[in-house]
Amino acid sequence: MVGASGNVGTFVTKNLLKMGEQVVAAGTNVKRLQDMFVEKVDPVFFDLSKKETFNAALEEIDRVILMRPPHLG
Repeated sequence: MVGASGNVGTFVTKNLLKMGEQVVAAGTNVKRLQDMFVEKVDPVFFDLSKKETFNAALEEIDRVILMRPPHLG
């Protein structure tokens, strides 16, 4: 889940967890993701503006829900 700590991303992540899905929560502040979702998600560092973060963040991922920030529109 890219953007898991944002307004919409938080809502989507919580609902995915309620549905029993395994969620990898991606964002630029891993500590915030850990604090928000405790041990329910696998937090990873991912910055849409830095291509070099893509490979590690998307390793072994088969689906992505992208909640991009408005400034990247």
